[in-house]
Amino acid sequence: SYGDYLGIFKTTGVWRFIGDTEEITNATLQEIIPIRGCVAPESIAKTPYGIIYVGKYGVYLTDLQSQTPVELSAPIRGLWMQLAGQTVFTGAVGTWYPRKEIYVLQPVPGTLPAYILQRLPWVSLVDGSILGVFWVWSKHTSLTLQAACTWDGDDTFPLQDDGRFLFGITSGSIKHFDFGTTDSGSAFTPVLETVPRLLTGLNQVGRVYSAKVFARHANAINLGIRY
Repeated sequence: SYGDYLGIFKTTGVWRFIGDTEEITNATLQEIIPIRGCVAPESIAKTPYGIIYVGKYGVYLTDLQSQTPVELSAPIRGLWMQLAGQTVFTGAVGTWYPRKEIYVLQPVPGTLPAYILQRLPWVSLVDGSILGVFWVWSKHTSLTLQAACTWDGDDTFPLQDDGRFLFGITSGSIKHFDFGTTDSGSAFTPVLETVPRLLTGLNQVGRVYSAKVFARHANAINLGIRY
């Protein structure tokens, strides 16, 4: 659910339920997003900004109100549309990580690479006001997961119930993301990808980058920026 609505994600569209589940006679079921439905149930993640999900043609964000979802996958659209044809990621796994405010996406579970989506403010250099936001992707070549969640408990175990990111791998092991346990010994190489944006008042097109390292290990961490 998000806001006052219960979302129902089908492959053919997104619906919302309005009303009280205990009084069905007064309830309403509405299709708000036709065509751009969700093809990967494990990719659905609630965020402070809406619900993110993987559709047939990319990654989308919906507030369950607008009939047009926001496409977030423009910088990595090549994953879906290639010369050889279209790829549909029906098994994609996606999880929102509140501690870092990122969306972790594994298009093909257990197969490299994984993709990280981060929301960044676009700040004016003149007066510091926020002009808008960027959704920025980074590609991680050493992270593979089969399933993921965040540990949001009731503080029964305060050392563990801290919102950490947990993920399962092909071997059956469960690991957490914040303490470098994902690295097998090889270098960790994320790649940041963005799309051009018009710079207000300058009639110029530019790109804005922000890189954050959130994996620690004794080995080297290499960062690449694609532009």
